[in-house]
Amino acid sequence: MLRYKAREHQYNLDPDSLWVGITTSLYSGDYDQIQSKFFEIWVKGNSGKMHIDLGKISEDMDGNGQLNTEDIPAAGLTLGNGFLEDIEDTGLDGCFDETENGWGSCLDSGTYAEYYAQGDTILINSSSDVDPEDPNGDNWLYEAGSLDYSKVNGTESNGTGSKIQEGGKYPDTEDLDRSTFLDKTNDYFSSSFMLTDTTYLAGTTEKDGIPTGWKLFRVPLSNFKKVENIEWNEIRYVRIAITGLEPDHKTLQIAKMEIVGNEWQEMGIYSPDTSANGQYRTTFSNLSDEDQPQFQVAVINTEDNADYIPPKGVKGEYDRINEIQSKEQSLVLKFSNLPPKHTGIAQKTLYTLNDNQKRSFMTYDFMKMYVNGNSPWTNFSETDVELFLKFGLGDDYYEITQPIFSGWDEDENRNSFKIDLNWLTALKLSDTTKIKKFNDQDRILDSANVRQYIYTDEEGQLTGKRVKIVGKPALNRLQYFSVGVKNTGDETINGELWLDELRLSGVKKEKGVAMRVQSSLKLSDLGSATVVYSRQDADYHRLQERLSKSNNTSENFNLNGKIDLHRFLPRSLGISIPVNGSFTQNQSRPKFFSGEDILVDPNNTPDSIMILSNTVSLNTSIKKTGKSDNKLLKYTLDNISLNFSASQSRSSDVTYKQKWSETYSGKFGYNLSFDRNNYIKPLSWAEKLPLIGNSAKDFNLYYTPTSFKTGMNLSEKLTWNETRTGVKSPETYNFGLNRNLNLDYKFTNTLASKYAWSAQSKLNDYRGYILTALKELDPGTVTQTTESFNTTYSPTIMKWLKPAFNYTANFRWSDDLTREGQNISTQLRFGSNFTLTPAQLIEFIIKPKSQTKSRSSGRTGNTRSRSRSRNAPGPKVKDQKKDSKKGFNPLNTIHGLFKKISPVSISYTETLNRSANQIIGDVPTGYKFGWIPEHGLEQSAEVGSNLGSWDHKRDGSLRSGLKLSRAITISTNFTQNLSTTRNSTGLEQMSMTRDYVAYGELLNEGLPFPGWSFRLTGLEKWPIIKRIAKSASMEHSFSGKETRSWQFEDGAPEQMNFFNFGAFASEYKDNERSSRINQNFSPLIGLNLTLKKNISLTFRNNMSRSLDETPTGLTIQNDNSYTSTGTYTHRGGMNIPVPFYGTLNLNNTISFTLNFDLNESREERSGDKVNLEVGSFSESWKTGLRMSYQFSTKVSGGIRYEYRESDTRTTGKKIDRDFGFDVNLAISG
Repeated sequence: MLRYKAREHQYNLDPDSLWVGITTSLYSGDYDQIQSKFFEIWVKGNSGKMHIDLGKISEDMDGNGQLNTEDIPAAGLTLGNGFLEDIEDTGLDGCFDETENGWGSCLDSGTYAEYYAQGDTILINSSSDVDPEDPNGDNWLYEAGSLDYSKVNGTESNGTGSKIQEGGKYPDTEDLDRSTFLDKTNDYFSSSFMLTDTTYLAGTTEKDGIPTGWKLFRVPLSNFKKVENIEWNEIRYVRIAITGLEPDHKTLQIAKMEIVGNEWQEMGIYSPDTSANGQYRTTFSNLSDEDQPQFQVAVINTEDNADYIPPKGVKGEYDRINEIQSKEQSLVLKFSNLPPKHTGIAQKTLYTLNDNQKRSFMTYDFMKMYVNGNSPWTNFSETDVELFLKFGLGDDYYEITQPIFSGWDEDENRNSFKIDLNWLTALKLSDTTKIKKFNDQDRILDSANVRQYIYTDEEGQLTGKRVKIVGKPALNRLQYFSVGVKNTGDETINGELWLDELRLSGVKKEKGVAMRVQSSLKLSDLGSATVVYSRQDADYHRLQERLSKSNNTSENFNLNGKIDLHRFLPRSLGISIPVNGSFTQNQSRPKFFSGEDILVDPNNTPDSIMILSNTVSLNTSIKKTGKSDNKLLKYTLDNISLNFSASQSRSSDVTYKQKWSETYSGKFGYNLSFDRNNYIKPLSWAEKLPLIGNSAKDFNLYYTPTSFKTGMNLSEKLTWNETRTGVKSPETYNFGLNRNLNLDYKFTNTLASKYAWSAQSKLNDYRGYILTALKELDPGTVTQTTESFNTTYSPTIMKWLKPAFNYTANFRWSDDLTREGQNISTQLRFGSNFTLTPAQLIEFIIKPKSQTKSRSSGRTGNTRSRSRSRNAPGPKVKDQKKDSKKGFNPLNTIHGLFKKISPVSISYTETLNRSANQIIGDVPTGYKFGWIPEHGLEQSAEVGSNLGSWDHKRDGSLRSGLKLSRAITISTNFTQNLSTTRNSTGLEQMSMTRDYVAYGELLNEGLPFPGWSFRLTGLEKWPIIKRIAKSASMEHSFSGKETRSWQFEDGAPEQMNFFNFGAFASEYKDNERSSRINQNFSPLIGLNLTLKKNISLTFRNNMSRSLDETPTGLTIQNDNSYTSTGTYTHRGGMNIPVPFYGTLNLNNTISFTLNFDLNESREERSGDKVNLEVGSFSESWKTGLRMSYQFSTKVSGGIRYEYRESDTRTTGKKIDRDFGFDVNLAISG
């Protein structure tokens, strides 16, 4: 509702120069209004003139050239934080009531009350209609349920205080589109009309037959005038303004406004012609504006048009929940001054039909539509108006034309369209003598590209109804629907037609079958065979599918066989020769001809529209399964395997008459594994040497490799195809060779290496001469090689120290044969790990007494003491205590302390990835395996700037812990990662991540420190707790991380020092691009209790704080959460006697779960990195109770209730309640 009147100081001004209005921005998806037709607005009111502006409209409401906003930047930020602070809730004028001047702006000094007391009329507006408590009239106030909306649009005090406007927590701003800057452009389309004018009046509403006063104005966009430079795809804002303000209050109610279009677009007015399509578009430049023919598309419905009555039985959908009947609507074809024999045409284009939507037109029997004739040139018996409905693709279409009589013509049913789609498609191809006629005197006209069916009445007279088929249209490839109104008379006509419920009806109910048959045959252990046949009809679909996924009937036949030829050879040879063969035949027959709506005869389907394929394959292998006693055979034939496979495939489809493919491959492999006992003990004599004797005597020196593998694979493939038009493609031939070699060597107990090599090459030049290639040992043209080398060394130096080293080098060389040079890449990785066991280290120095012996002697002594105590006096017991004190050994205490320290694990890993493009020459071996830093080769001039890349990573970690007792364990972990990446342009990026503990308000102080976790069990033994708990434990964990990154463009610094990172960070602070510090207690404290009577409790408090810093500012995030859960479970049962059955046993379980969660989150930002400004914050808590039950394995359910409260900066306080239940029944059979 818009209430408006002239202000007191405006009474002497011309009402036409005063205006009041509103402006709103559109979403970016609504900017393009090229296809729209009208601007519609529902209003109630008669005073004033309405102005509508569409386009780019200035956001500068007060014209001061500055962005007025409540969001004031702070803490060095260039923009506000996006949230309303209490001191910012001033409204768009930028000042509170005390300093407002009544003219819409602010006083530089003093207050409104002071100037008003002085009688000032210049600096302030002292008119009687100015409220001294709110001079600018911008305060917000609204009581829920009130009809007083006079202050609902206020911007001051709408986000603070006891009453907060929805969305009021966001600062008010002139920036309507939230682009962060003020748009001051004024380029738009404009139109205006008096509210009492009926030019654009398109509808009114009534209630119980009485007009409500609501009016629909529909303004054609073509009537808008352009102001400055604007196009219809740049509509960013809408402005509504009212002029002609008067001193007394006027009210204008606006229910809805929208820019509307229609999927049906006007194509224009056409006149007959002798051209192929029978018509051409006409212009009428020689006529005046009043006599210009008009053809427009609009809509009419039961909600906006009181005079609209739909066809009988047609109504909008009824919403039973809200008890609302939706509107029923018809498409309107308006025509005025339509000349004789001319046609107005509208078209709907189908842009995004998927396959299912296209096929859906084929699954119905009829297409129907209601038509209402509303023109002086239509009556019950005669008419000068025809309507045609056309649908198709391009110049291939179906067209149905019939005369239109007055109204819906429901008695005679002459206006309605009812198109038999099966008859329509049959009309297209059938012989004219075989076409079913609706009347024996109906006529069929047939020409080269057009077939027409002319309807007649019982007396043989033409009815005006006819069907025309042009070209080869198909229902499954429709691009458009078009409708046209034709003037068949001899004078100009006016009026409109209403088109309603264009629809498909009569779903085809066609059966579809899917089947699968399988049979198997096994001939003892000699061989086996399997036959599988399957079929699925085009109309078959599952119950959950509306349509079949395919329009094809598919048949598949598969025969697989296997025979073991080695069964015919003596078993003593130990040879395996299995032979496998298969034959597959697939056939797919379409239900309709491709791209048409004509059914295919399943008994006479041409191959040209089917998808056929046949595949025959054969594969075999030869290898020995047993081991030979002969050493020559043992190291030769026993380790050789041969494989061969061949396949041929032939297929055809709509496009290709034949597609041929044949593939042959042969594989040779040699795999030799050596005896694990092929070693000598060269230091067995050193057994008696001190310190190293035990290790030296077990030293093994292996004189043979662990394994040796090599092989090659030849593959040959030929493909070609021939199209239906007889064009045969060139043959595609590929003859490739793959070779590989693997050597594993374990030199000693602690030192082992692995080497692998592989290569791929092309042998296309040896087509037809495979044996020649093998004879000459020519590998052909090599396209790719890879090499890898891996060495591990795990020496046993001391029992308490276990070091391990690993070095891996991977190299890849490739040549695509299209460019000069080859691409290379290497990946080098060195890893080391040291595990130190403190307990074993101290045992190396101290030899404590066996724990088992001491315990045994203790038990024996105690037994004797007890025995003697029965017969001896007390002094002997005292002597025993003295003996125990005398046996105390501090070295054993030290040993016990060291045993509480977990093994210390130290690891360091370094990885280097390098690549170079289009190098020329042989790559040095040292570069492949990382012995030299540069390849030293030239690169092709074609390589450009993409020379290659370089990536270096260093990772270190330290892990350990303490086991203070069986109940108390502590673990620690420290990691540090350094990374350097360099590209071919010289840009170098470095990053570092390490465990870190930070403190201070801005987390600007801290030190590297490991993360830790603490666990305490056995709390159930503590006083008080042991009375209620069966088990109890507590846990605590901390993890802190510091991550920083740098970027260097003009020369890189020296490598970061792994142990003195702080100096690097300080020296290159200006190159730092981002940093993140994160502190996470997860949990700060956690408790787990299992109480008696099946009650369990858990509690966790998590806390985290993070700092993200960039050169432009920083952000601090604080999160805190508390979660607690209590669960009670009861298991029981009952016995129910059942007649004739016995006793029915029911076991049930009932669980109650009570939870409570509290979450707090707060974000702070800073631009100057000194002062902090609160960004967003949120607080929420919830509690809930759930009862779940399970009567048996098949019946379960639950009831739940949850209460939630939340308070955020944007939405304020919110309360939610949730109740629900569920029942689960498992049905099987």
